[in-house]
Amino acid sequence: LVPASTEIVIEGMVSLQTELQEGPMGEYGGYVWTGRHKQVPCFHVTAMTYRDNPIMPLCVAGVPVEENHTNWGMNIAASIQYSLRKTDLPVKECFIPMESAAHWLVVTVDRNRSETDDNALALEIGRAVFASRGGSYIPKVIIMDDDIDPGNLSQLIWAFATRHHPDRRMALADQYMFPLVAYLSQEEKDASVSTRVIYNCLTPFHNWPKEVRPVEASFRGYSKALQQHVIENWENYGF
Repeated sequence: LVPASTEIVIEGMVSLQTELQEGPMGEYGGYVWTGRHKQVPCFHVTAMTYRDNPIMPLCVAGVPVEENHTNWGMNIAASIQYSLRKTDLPVKECFIPMESAAHWLVVTVDRNRSETDDNALALEIGRAVFASRGGSYIPKVIIMDDDIDPGNLSQLIWAFATRHHPDRRMALADQYMFPLVAYLSQEEKDASVSTRVIYNCLTPFHNWPKEVRPVEASFRGYSKALQQHVIENWENYGF
């Protein structure tokens, strides 16, 4: 007896004596680790039942973007956001850019925050991410002001390139590391220990006097009233 919604049911026995070689195979980082394999227990199939025209759900892990980076990445980001919103941290949104192969987590922070020490805030957010269950998969955290949409790759690259000062990169050594992270050495994979990084891209602008505070040099950098005026008169301008 199985659930009526089941597509395919495979029955069998897992052997405690017989082992077979598993791998190498593609992983979510986008690489096949040639020569990387291990012995695993053999599963002896005794029966297979399925619905008419069954759907076989699977993911062929590899170079982004595929299901590892959409389904898995989005759910990890959502779980971390849920954890952070239980704290008093001024966090607005969490997102894992799909092109990052789930190696980056972007956290946006309220620009109208009361905190004045951005380094201390970034460190606190990063540590909270790494301490969460979803954060156990994340090696690198990028922290931005909430004028950036973390799901917009163009905005993200621009902001990361122009707002991150190298001196504000915080490296936390001897941290637990998910062993499938792509760049780890064999020793780090075996130990599941490496360095995690927090990129503080928070701008100090929110504490500056308004008359000297920089604004984005684009259409959305203008006042809402001027933006609306242009939109309403767009056709009159000949566009």
